[in-house]
Amino acid sequence: MAANSGGGWFDTKFDAMDTAWDKVPKTGAIGGNRFFLKANEKRRIMLLDDEPGAMFWEHMPKINGKWGTTEVCLHRNAIGPECPLCPASAAEAKADPRKGYAYYVGLFTIVDMTAWIDGKGKSHNYFRKVLAARMGSKEKPGFLAKLRRMSAAHKEAGHAAGLAGCIYDAFRSGAKTERVGDDWTFVERIPVDQIAAYAKKCGADVEKYPWVPIDFKASLPAPKTVAELRAIVASPLETSHGDADDEGSESDDIPF
Repeated sequence: MAANSGGGWFDTKFDAMDTAWDKVPKTGAIGGNRFFLKANEKRRIMLLDDEPGAMFWEHMPKINGKWGTTEVCLHRNAIGPECPLCPASAAEAKADPRKGYAYYVGLFTIVDMTAWIDGKGKSHNYFRKVLAARMGSKEKPGFLAKLRRMSAAHKEAGHAAGLAGCIYDAFRSGAKTERVGDDWTFVERIPVDQIAAYAKKCGADVEKYPWVPIDFKASLPAPKTVAELRAIVASPLETSHGDADDEGSESDDIPF
């Protein structure tokens, strides 16, 4: 892995994007309550990191007819020579939703500042979540590359903290766009040393949900073994890909 690797098998800095494809071994043929937007949904969020807390290659297999579960790619992260979730060919990837090409993802810590109402009518707000931004391809960069540019722009404007403390309105314009939103509007910046006071002013339960970056090095689970991933491939095959607007849907095959 790169010299700036934080956990042995994953990276922790934007610069790792520059060599992510170069590190992939040649072939013959994860982590918390993730933030997700439905099509035409807008939510206000605050970024608590400037750089990704972890970056690595992962798969999103379809298990029991549903998307959304993510697994670390053993092959592309150079953990081992074999990854049962990697398809042997494009035809296999299309035919078997339990397999698919791995994508490179960067994990950030955010606070979801938009309230939601549960089935009992109780309002919930200010949950700390994981924003998983995909790198995309060289020809079609994903949202991770956009966050990198946004961070650089903040620093060029004299804000050394970059993205940390920035509040955005995140909007997803359609089911075939990035699951974290494709249209982000800047709202305001809270200085990092004032985030805790701002959280209390909002009425957030900072004891239960602290507004601090997640320590991904300590909290990310160990990648599954080859045997465990083979068990996923051996699960019943679902031929229906479901509604493309559902969370973890077929639209996530787009490299964002």
